[in-house]
Amino acid sequence: MREFAQTPANLTLIGCNLFELIRGASLVTYPDDGIRLAISRAVVKENARGLQITKEKSAHKIDIVIALAMAAHAAVQQSHVEEVPIVVPYIWSKTSGVISDPCPGAASRSTTAAFYAYGGSRDPFAREW
Repeated sequence: MREFAQTPANLTLIGCNLFELIRGASLVTYPDDGIRLAISRAVVKENARGLQITKEKSAHKIDIVIALAMAAHAAVQQSHVEEVPIVVPYIWSKTSGVISDPCPGAASRSTTAAFYAYGGSRDPFAREW
């Protein structure tokens, strides 16, 4: 979870993002009367920076629309993050360093089985490794 300040610049950014998702039919929401009411009370104003989500009357509550826009913005931003590489496990010994093949010829055994066959401890607090 990250803080996202409701500055005019950020509100414009999330407003434009939400508008693009709606226009491209890329947004699906949960069918709820409260959400529907909040969305119907939200209006978009265009300013010099872009589109900004606001409300016509101060009594209207559109907090859920702002939260939706923030979540949609975070989801779009996360879609541009590179995938985390898969890490291959290995066994480390203080005396030998990395043990790439602790049990030669035991290709049919799992890494965990090879670890215990080599002398690994089931005790997570053991100091031998």
